[in-house]
Amino acid sequence: DIELDFTARILELCVEAISDTLVPGSILEFRLESGEAGNAEVGVGSFLKTYPLRPDGNGVYKRSVVLPTIMPEDSIKITGRFTDIVGNTAEEIVFDRTFYLQGESLNPVLLSRIEFGGPSKDKVVYYDEHCYVSNMEQINIINVSDPNSLYYSGEMRTSSWTHGMVVDQMKLYVVDNSRLLLIYDIRYPERPVRLSTTMVRSAPTDVELYNNYAFVSATLTGIHVLDVTNSESPIIKTSLALNCNAETICRNADILYVGGGTIMAILDIQKPEEPKILSELFGLDGDIVDALYSEGNLFFATSHRGVLRVDVRDPENPVNMGYYPHLTGSAGLALQMPYLFVSRGDTLSIVNITDLDNLPIVSEITDVKLTSGLNIHNIITGCQHANVF
Repeated sequence: DIELDFTARILELCVEAISDTLVPGSILEFRLESGEAGNAEVGVGSFLKTYPLRPDGNGVYKRSVVLPTIMPEDSIKITGRFTDIVGNTAEEIVFDRTFYLQGESLNPVLLSRIEFGGPSKDKVVYYDEHCYVSNMEQINIINVSDPNSLYYSGEMRTSSWTHGMVVDQMKLYVVDNSRLLLIYDIRYPERPVRLSTTMVRSAPTDVELYNNYAFVSATLTGIHVLDVTNSESPIIKTSLALNCNAETICRNADILYVGGGTIMAILDIQKPEEPKILSELFGLDGDIVDALYSEGNLFFATSHRGVLRVDVRDPENPVNMGYYPHLTGSAGLALQMPYLFVSRGDTLSIVNITDLDNLPIVSEITDVKLTSGLNIHNIITGCQHANVF
C-alpha cells in the first residue's frame, strides 16, 4: 500500500528582535520549523513584504533580515508560510508578538555654505575641526569648528590639479597631476608643513594607506606602492600594472578595490610590497568617479547611470549587481549607517543602504552646490548626529 501525503504543517514560528519597537536597519531573526523538506517564507506586515527562509537541516528554516525603509505601518505582524516538496501548503501561522515600526526620522538641514574662487574637485577630508578641500592647484583649509559658521582659514599650494587625499596620524597625503605624492604635517591644521614630494611614473588619481604604505593609483600605469614609514623620505617599492584605468580606489582591511574605465580590479595587499590581483570584473559603465565599501558590497558613483553595486563578499568572484538609475549624476559617496550620502550636482541625496534591492531615497537637500567630495564627521550632543561636508 502507498500512503499519499496531502498535508503540510508548520510546527513552530519564532521571531527574535532586540525590541518591540523597530526602526529601518533593525535586525529580525526568523526561525520556522516544519519537520520536512520544502519552501518556507515569512510575510512582514499587511503589505506582505516576503522573505524566503533558508534550509538549516531537519526541516528547520532560518534567516536574518535587516528592515528596509519601505514599511509604512505603525504596527506589524509576522506571518509564517510553508509548502512541502510535493506542493502541499500548510496553514499560515501568525507570530504572537506585535512589533511597532518607527519611520525615518532623518531631517537634514543646510546649516551653512562657503564658496571658493574656482571649482572644487574630487575630495574633502576632515581633521581636528578643519576640512581640506581640493580646489584646482591648491587645497583650501576651512575651519568647521562651528558648522553654522564656516570660515576660510588658509590654503596649500600644489603643483597641479589635486585629486585624491587621505589623512592619517596628523599627516595629509595628496596626489596631483604633476605625478606627485605630497605629504603634509597638519598637527597644526591652519599651518601645514610640507614634509616630502615624491614623483611616480604617471599622473596619479587617488591614494589609500595601509600599514605605513601608500597605494597610489595612476590611470596609465596601475598601482604604485610607496613605503611612507619615513614621511620625509618615501620610498617607491613596487608597481603593479592593471587592465583597468585605476581612476579611483578604496580599501577594506587588506583588500584594495580599484575602478576605472569598464573594469574593476580587486587586489590582495596583505604583503604590501607584493600586491596580487585576486580578480577583475569587466563590462562596467566606464564612468567611475568614486568608490565606497560597506559590509561586503562595493559602491561606485557614476555620473551617467547612477550608483553601481558590486557584491565583493568573495573577492575572487565579484558579482555585478547592477545600477540604481534614480541616483544618476552621482559624483561622491559617504556612509553613516544605515544611510548612504550621494552628491549629485546641486543635490545631496540620502538613501537607506539596508534596502539593497532599491536604495530608496529617504531625504534630499537641494541647491547645496556640491561637485563631488563628501566627508561625514560625527558630533555627540546628547544624541548623535552627523555633519556632512
